[in-house]
Amino acid sequence: MDMAADHCAQLVRERNYERYVAALFAPAALRPHLFAIYAFDEEISRVPDAVTEPLAGEIRLQWWRDAIEGRAEGAAGNPVARAVRSAIAEHELPRDLFHAAIDARGFELSGEAMADRERLEAYLDATAGSTMGLAVHLLSPASAPALAPAVLSAARAAGLVRLLRNLPRHASGGRVYLPAERLEAHGGSPADVLRGEATPAVRKVIAELAGWIGEFMAAQKGQRIPGAAMPAFLEAAVVPAHLRELGRPGYEPFRRPLDIGRLRSLWLIWRAARRGTIWLD
Repeated sequence: MDMAADHCAQLVRERNYERYVAALFAPAALRPHLFAIYAFDEEISRVPDAVTEPLAGEIRLQWWRDAIEGRAEGAAGNPVARAVRSAIAEHELPRDLFHAAIDARGFELSGEAMADRERLEAYLDATAGSTMGLAVHLLSPASAPALAPAVLSAARAAGLVRLLRNLPRHASGGRVYLPAERLEAHGGSPADVLRGEATPAVRKVIAELAGWIGEFMAAQKGQRIPGAAMPAFLEAAVVPAHLRELGRPGYEPFRRPLDIGRLRSLWLIWRAARRGTIWLD
């Protein structure tokens, strides 16, 4: 388990620094299992980038479904699968949240653009929401039901920021998360995104998404989060800083992606952990 835990921690550090830093504020005994949850999410999120045919992606996703249930061939040789199975067994983590996250990735293999806000929010709930929900179940299982609304709003905000940060990579991979309905309402189309063109329609939709992030933040403010569960939410502490970057005149969604730097991310997460609240402004 130690080697598997080390592998998961390193994987998360390389791919999602905010989550890595946030996990360091969890109790040492729970930290390896938290890294396992995050490493699992990183692995399934990269499936579309690792395949050239949808069928190959579906096979990989099915392998992860089987791994969660403990029946995947070769799972014993996969450190992330071993670590996740250990976390599920030791802490009775809800497997339906793992399956929801896997199922949501099927959209990414479809070649379709995100249809509208409703579909986007459902996607965020199943991906970022499931991952944050699993972290809460691990860290503070008794408070998980009461924290469900806070998880949804914080995860939607953090998840949408992550999509905007990855906009160039997703576009080059043929994936469009900006809602097609909103692009078309402004006289554009998903093709604008696929071409990597920051057209007026693309800019207007990104501005709308920034407004949605603000709505998600407002919905979370005032919801009390127990200290034991706080590390699960700390990845969202960087959201306000990214939101300000979105509003800067020099922001170029395809040529200058959102990036506030690791040092600033570290400071924001540390400040949120110290003060016991995710968003201070």
